[in-house]
Amino acid sequence: MSYKINNGEYETDESGMPIKVCYKDELLQNAALAIGCKRGRFYPDKDFGSRLSMLCREPIEEYAESYIRQALSALDGAFLKKVTRGDGVLTAEFEINGEEKEVVFQLEEGI
Repeated sequence: MSYKINNGEYETDESGMPIKVCYKDELLQNAALAIGCKRGRFYPDKDFGSRLSMLCREPIEEYAESYIRQALSALDGAFLKKVTRGDGVLTAEFEINGEEKEVVFQLEEGI
């Protein structure tokens, strides 16, 4: 059983106990961690993470899609459907066991 993580910390309920998550939410959480981590910065596995921080030229969505797919290559069960760019954010839409989920990432200034 896994627990819900928010900004690197376990989320807790009113009694202070960590909140448990189901498999789909765990998979989405792992995908978000892999995408949000800068590739090469995770000491035990230099191939973990993404190169999203390197986004700097058009077409942003296509480069982001490629970087996200690379980050998810070792993760089984989360399939990227599409990436869209909004007001300073990227939204990655996933399909996990037939259910659609999305993860939103903040873009750096000027992108």
